[in-house]
Amino acid sequence: MAKILISLTYYLPNISGITIYAQILSRELARNHQLTILTSKFKSSLPKRETINKIKILRIWAPIKINKGIIMPTFPLISLIEVLKSDLVICHLPQLEAIWLVLWAKLLRKPIILVHHCEFGDAPGMINQIIKLITYLPHHLSYRWATKIIAYTQDYAQHSIFLSKFLDKTEFILPPVTIGRKNQRKIKEVAKKIGKTKTTKIIGFVGRIGWEKGIDVLLKTIPLLKKEFDKFKVVLVGPYQEVIGDKTYQKLKPLLKRYQDWVILTGAVPHQELINYYLNFDCLVLPSTNSLETFGIVQAEAMISGCPVVASNLPGVRVPIKLTKMGKIAPVGKPRALTKAIIQVVKNKNKLSKRGIIAQKIFSRTKFLFKWKKVVQEVLSG
Repeated sequence: MAKILISLTYYLPNISGITIYAQILSRELARNHQLTILTSKFKSSLPKRETINKIKILRIWAPIKINKGIIMPTFPLISLIEVLKSDLVICHLPQLEAIWLVLWAKLLRKPIILVHHCEFGDAPGMINQIIKLITYLPHHLSYRWATKIIAYTQDYAQHSIFLSKFLDKTEFILPPVTIGRKNQRKIKEVAKKIGKTKTTKIIGFVGRIGWEKGIDVLLKTIPLLKKEFDKFKVVLVGPYQEVIGDKTYQKLKPLLKRYQDWVILTGAVPHQELINYYLNFDCLVLPSTNSLETFGIVQAEAMISGCPVVASNLPGVRVPIKLTKMGKIAPVGKPRALTKAIIQVVKNKNKLSKRGIIAQKIFSRTKFLFKWKKVVQEVLSG
């Protein structure tokens, strides 16, 4: 039974694609290995140490926050102690502190796997540009010294400033896609909540309201959609008021007020409840505008639920639609083109929904776990 150390900046109770990915992977690996998760104590109320489902969680003091970034002064020492006790290190990037784990692992001749979730995008503001510049070298060295790199898709990797340089040691594993069980009572409750009727079209978005998500582009489709649909709602599902290091919601307030008759903000919804929203949508829209979005797991979740998708023509993000043919790919940041794609998908929903069976096979959680267990076994055996 190997001892595995997994590191990521934010872990539960923070909710994001990375935390869900790490949680699913950790639970599976914990069946046959001893696991420790090294993460930040991003809220003072969180316990420093706890064990959940046989997984030890160690949260490090994080007194300084810069946008989404966190500075953990004691990370170098604590990470050294944990690497000394481990047989394998798995780091979820982006994480600036990963350079310490990679360095210790290299010096101690222990294998390390990097999981590339995204890279720092061109976020607005001088501070973000400085952060991007400062973090480039540590991340580059982390990739160079890693034993193995895991990425979602080859499409994204070929366009990535980091992955494109290390394709020879990169393996591609589609992220885990899990949905809860549909509940007819809750489906009806959600329908009532979001104004779903037989004649009302529902255009959905699922995710935090972040700057790279392109929510402004989606909202600008409303005047154009009004010309096509007599009744419709744009439903934004996800956290918006307390998004760490992101003020997008504040900037969107003028647009949200202008289109308040057509927009519904639900706030955060438990992951297992999302299926009841997907089943009420006529289409899901992922209008992302930046490479910070590398895949968009929510669109795969929607497809498995039978909900067709419109997504931006970004590397990685366009892959689910290309694999399933269950939607339309739209140009990045173009409200008129996005509107056209939404209309086409909504009008063809019944036909596209039938491809949900294909999506279930492509985005199999079993395949994800099988490939990961194989990688871990290969790396541990040297």
